[in-house]
Amino acid sequence: MGTENVHVYSYEQALEDHKSIVAHFAKTQAIDLKEPARANQSANPLQIALLAKLNEVGFNTTHQGRYALRERIRPKILELSTPEAPYEKTDKRYYQSLLEDDVQEECQWLRDEIGIDYSVPERADVEPLRSYFDKILAASGDQLRQLFSEFGVQYAQGDKIQKKFFEVVFEMVTGLRFADFDAEEYLVLNPDVKTAKMDPHTHYYTFGFKNGRRTK
Repeated sequence: MGTENVHVYSYEQALEDHKSIVAHFAKTQAIDLKEPARANQSANPLQIALLAKLNEVGFNTTHQGRYALRERIRPKILELSTPEAPYEKTDKRYYQSLLEDDVQEECQWLRDEIGIDYSVPERADVEPLRSYFDKILAASGDQLRQLFSEFGVQYAQGDKIQKKFFEVVFEMVTGLRFADFDAEEYLVLNPDVKTAKMDPHTHYYTFGFKNGRRTK
């Protein structure tokens, strides 16, 4: 592929001409693409941290089903207020930890091969983004209790966020309260689950509910 086949567009101009990068790409490729209407929502650091945790939950369902579950949770996350300073605005330095080690080499390739003079700042000496998010979550106990109470799930300071999101999803899918699920009784009634050494909550959510397994 030669450089004559590479077309470079200004990001700012693409957004000015079209509603999104996807719409701009579709236009350049003569694709008739209908995008759903989207609210122009800028997420605060707490919301971004929670969405990242939600992405770590194993939904164990189809892509469509996973999207539907996320869309039932996401609006509540985006209603949360940001915690107090210093987390009112995302510190962009932390996102540099996501850059690949050879990012500067990639920028040099763009300059040499295509003539794009693009560069990124040298990676800042900061903690990983995950640690930054964990600090935000640790400072947001009231907001987290508010969020999970919306779904009928109790949150206590120090609880793992992924586990709380799994409880929410478990109840959405099975219709059974997570706290009412007797894991030991489930293993007694379904000894094959114990033999397989599977977590009973995960098994019931993934297989047992759909297959009509007994819980009591």
